[in-house]
Amino acid sequence: MLTGGLRRAGIAVIVGLIVFAITAAAMLLRSDEYDARVSLLASSASKIQNSSTDFGSVVALGLPAVVEVATSPTVLEQVSRTVAGSPGPDELRDAVTVGLIPGSGLVRITVRADSPKVASSLATAIADEVAAADLLDPAATLRVLDVSATVTEASPGISLVAGLGLVLGVIAGAIVLGLLAVFVPAPGSRAGRALAQAGLDRRVAVITWERGAPIPAPLLAAALGAGRPIRLVAADAESGADSSELADGLRESGVPVTEQLAADDTGTATVALAPARMSADDLALVLRALPADTDLLAVILR
Repeated sequence: MLTGGLRRAGIAVIVGLIVFAITAAAMLLRSDEYDARVSLLASSASKIQNSSTDFGSVVALGLPAVVEVATSPTVLEQVSRTVAGSPGPDELRDAVTVGLIPGSGLVRITVRADSPKVASSLATAIADEVAAADLLDPAATLRVLDVSATVTEASPGISLVAGLGLVLGVIAGAIVLGLLAVFVPAPGSRAGRALAQAGLDRRVAVITWERGAPIPAPLLAAALGAGRPIRLVAADAESGADSSELADGLRESGVPVTEQLAADDTGTATVALAPARMSADDLALVLRALPADTDLLAVILR
């Protein structure tokens, strides 16, 4: 029979595995995506003989406008009409990323698409539109550095999928385990609270037992060590049906068992038998009903 802690751990593991499987499936079933990147470089116009300070100022002030031009509705609409297989301007806007490298005059335009050919064509077309806009004219020009776009696969690899799924699965399992520990305490902890509520301050063994299973070794050791007959007290009707089996098992192991209720229990040791699902309050009521001089040896949770 699994203990409450093992059951909670099992539930947490199952939840973690489910989260892992869902995460992995969601990521692996996504369509493949590709990133295409084209770089542009600002260079001084040969017809201008201004100082390098003027060139640097123009580049520093003009390059931020590249972001607006590359993602402007006019450019995106023109590119989407030109490139076969291109998404619409609105969808294309979310697929375009423009990066500025500070102090270098370098601009990187990246476009994501579900086809490497479409991604490459889109990135090249947008870079050509930006270069043709002459944003830095007349002090400088933007020229396309790459003859063809650099294409990389953007879809997550197996190792990334497995790692992310594992992390999310562990987090989900830990959360479930914590919630179960708070809202569904283990039977042993409920029995401990019941003993405290009943005013039984001395240590009483809390033992788990399942009908048909052998007599638990801790119970057998405690019963033999008591050196007195054992009286079984059932907390409910179902436990009463199981108490006869437990009594027979104790007798077969050489432990004397009495079922008689006596006003004076000083000559016996009492073992309470209760269902594991019983609440701490209900079990405490049963324990309070025992005579004041009861020597409670153990609480058996079935």
